[in-house]
Amino acid sequence: MAKLMDVRCAAREPSCMVTLCLAAVLAAAGGSNAGILVDQTAIYDVFVTEPMQVGTGAENLFSTTLYVVNTTGEAGNDPTGFDGVFFGYSGVAGSLHQHDNPGLGVYTPTSDSSLFATAIDTHFLNELAELMFVVAPFETRGLLPSAEPSDSPSPLGPLAETTFGDRLSGTFALVGGSAGDTWMLAQLVAPSGTTLSFDFAISGALEPGVEGDILATFLIPEPASLSLLGACALALLRRTRKTEVGRSTLITRAWLF
Repeated sequence: MAKLMDVRCAAREPSCMVTLCLAAVLAAAGGSNAGILVDQTAIYDVFVTEPMQVGTGAENLFSTTLYVVNTTGEAGNDPTGFDGVFFGYSGVAGSLHQHDNPGLGVYTPTSDSSLFATAIDTHFLNELAELMFVVAPFETRGLLPSAEPSDSPSPLGPLAETTFGDRLSGTFALVGGSAGDTWMLAQLVAPSGTTLSFDFAISGALEPGVEGDILATFLIPEPASLSLLGACALALLRRTRKTEVGRSTLITRAWLF
């Protein structure tokens, strides 16, 4: 699959719409594990899942999952470490939606709190107990207010606060090593039209060097673009099926005659 570094242009350029349409078809064909490739090195492929709308629509929020895959087949390269702080790395940046409870002192850079690390919250998908860290996972919050209401159950909802930050980062590794060749790294929630920036390093038991450096961007499409992608994907799938049926008919006729 080609490297999709310029997905951010999709909402404006027809050629990029074709690229994203093909990505949508591949995602539909690949099932729940399919994703959109945003960066690729000799060792790691970095994907985001197809953005899905979350929340009430008050802030037009979409959620996508960031994940990393070791493509070498060498277990020593399975992703276990994330650095978004040192050597100039910044982690994940963009208009990231946050859902916390400052009154109770509950913040959600990780998935520890199921009451607040919900569908409308940006956070890493590991709990703190699963990580050893040089810099603990952290997030910025409160840079802008959010009109999206809390989705925490009563009576916690009224105590929660929704805001926008601009960074999710840290420097940490999985306790006990990797869980396989794929690391489901973070849930990212942002309004449509947001450009997410990725600037971090991934490592395994083997030192990857520059092949662990990830630098990419991804645009959360506008709803109209997502609808167009769906229609385009459906049209291409129908065309493919018609072609397959046509070929099958020709083969059948060849056998009959």
